[in-house]
Amino acid sequence: MTTLIMSDYLEIKSVDHILRNTAFSTPGLNVYLALFTATPGDPGGGTEITSKSGYTRIQVNAWDAPATGHTQNTNDILWSTAGEVWGLITSIGIYDSSTGGNLLFYGSLNANKQIDTGDVFKIMAGDLDITLDGAWGNALANAWLSHILRNTAYTKPTNVKCHLYTTVPNAADAGGTEVSGGSYAAQDIYGTTAWDNHADGTTENTNVVTYPTASANWGTVNGFVLRDQAAGMLFFGNLTTPRTVYNLDVFRWSAGALDIAIQ
Repeated sequence: MTTLIMSDYLEIKSVDHILRNTAFSTPGLNVYLALFTATPGDPGGGTEITSKSGYTRIQVNAWDAPATGHTQNTNDILWSTAGEVWGLITSIGIYDSSTGGNLLFYGSLNANKQIDTGDVFKIMAGDLDITLDGAWGNALANAWLSHILRNTAYTKPTNVKCHLYTTVPNAADAGGTEVSGGSYAAQDIYGTTAWDNHADGTTENTNVVTYPTASANWGTVNGFVLRDQAAGMLFFGNLTTPRTVYNLDVFRWSAGALDIAIQ
């Protein structure tokens, strides 16, 4: 199997759509699989076999319904017979166009494949894996994979709040204990001025975010969850250094202190 990685282009669009109030339209059915003899990276690049006889990118419209932030190709993917030597195929990329366009995902093959004249390159159903994990909540990851690959639009949030937790929930939004009482209230952190103009799929808060002065002990804050207007989990994470908040303390995020990695 091949596990695909999100490109810088799509990381940036993800942050824009989800956190910075800048919508990114679904590619629709314009999702194409490309073959490479030199592997691309997050910024793109690599060596696609664009000039080889018999080669074109293959449109891929069938992906399994995402679950726990994971999807795979539903059907076999078959290229035309090679009209000449294509060389040693080392990796694949997913683009939003049959030629040119923007790299969305990429990954190295688990085993390289030499394609000579008359050979046919084939990827079996289920052999391309895409998983969004790390800071992603499962529900958001499922929706975003469907937005990019399955022509099922995910409407951008209209508001995002940062909630504080003494026990951080898991990606399924289970098992968490949010701070409560003592004048606690989640704080808005949404829009183009709330998150920095990222370059590599990692973004951080632009401004200081200040919570109400505690009127009782909040306990030890160990992590956070970003939630949309429907209270759905977007991203979550642990504090590098937990902080105990006592009566009359003020909890705040300094500018740049809240990092979200979209990779």
